[in-house]
Amino acid sequence: MPAGFLGSMPIDVFMRDYWHQRPVMLRGALAGCDFPIGRDRLMEMACSPERVSRVIMEDGPNEPWEVEFGPFELADLARLPLKGWTLLVQETDRQMPELVALMNRFRFIPNWRLDDIQISLAAAEGSAGPHIDRYDVFLIQSHGCRTWQLESSPAGSGRAMQPDLELALLEDFSPDVEYIAEPGDVLYLPPRVPHWGVAVDECLTYSIGFRTPDFADVLVDTLEELSRGLTGETLYEDMRRQPTEDPGYVDEAVLAWMDGRLRDVLEDREAIRRIFCKHLSTSTAGYFLEDRAPVREKELESVRNKDHILERTAAAYLMYRNFATYVCLYAAGREYEMPLELMPFAKLIAGTSRLDAAALAPYWDVKDAQDVLKELLQRSVLYFAAG
Repeated sequence: MPAGFLGSMPIDVFMRDYWHQRPVMLRGALAGCDFPIGRDRLMEMACSPERVSRVIMEDGPNEPWEVEFGPFELADLARLPLKGWTLLVQETDRQMPELVALMNRFRFIPNWRLDDIQISLAAAEGSAGPHIDRYDVFLIQSHGCRTWQLESSPAGSGRAMQPDLELALLEDFSPDVEYIAEPGDVLYLPPRVPHWGVAVDECLTYSIGFRTPDFADVLVDTLEELSRGLTGETLYEDMRRQPTEDPGYVDEAVLAWMDGRLRDVLEDREAIRRIFCKHLSTSTAGYFLEDRAPVREKELESVRNKDHILERTAAAYLMYRNFATYVCLYAAGREYEMPLELMPFAKLIAGTSRLDAAALAPYWDVKDAQDVLKELLQRSVLYFAAG
């Protein structure tokens, strides 16, 4: 991570005093940074069916805060009015090497928490209205200026929303802080801080969002996977030998059977942790990786011969975890178990180092590592890029 990423604020101070606690404006934190996606490129991306895009118009032709979802036609975007609209494109970092360097600046937070880069293009007076996000977010001003108003304290869960709108906008908004973000400025917001950003002039804002696991979802996934792993007889065996005197009563014997079976399933803490890691590596935004043809040996040789390097797909949420006698690499909801001595390999794949011939040299003749590389390439978790 580059020194001075947060301007004059050290990373450890930011984590101690602000992260997941309170908002802060980081002036000039990314001044001079290369922002590769500009106005025209973003409009082209909004026309792709592979991107999630929308246009928000505060004074829409049919209703206030009207939302239209893409993919769009360039001609339609060109006919947008001179002010009062915002174009948002999500998941712009998916298989885009140009944005890898920007996303890597935020890896002082674990991979599984990083979500995606959303980019918004707003005409003067354009905005997404006063709202609340349930996640941490860095709002990076790329071009132009934007006025940010926010309430400095997080909102409770009972805040009322404006009725009959496609957007979840606050009915009452009482800002007590205001900033004007200029190019290179970064506004950090923890979850549930009410905020409203309005473009001063045409501007581009990059948004780095973070995921938060929902325990209810984790529980469902865990129980489903544990149930698939059950072997043998799972039906209740009725061992009673006396007639019941109260047919409506649920007796202690059947409850004890249920308690015992649950303990048997849940006592395998290692299995539960592995399931949880797979859950963390699964996309929550509906982004699916497409399988390609099986990888041929000569394709991997192109990396070994320095003709190509391997790039990581942001949607894979690469991560790893070592256990007592083995290490597991996780990518896009799948687990790859390898010998413990391949933990450096798992760390390399899940890290930010360049995946080139030199980095992969220790693993060219290791079958387990080669098998994992081939499957990751076949699943589009990794892909070939020019050297």
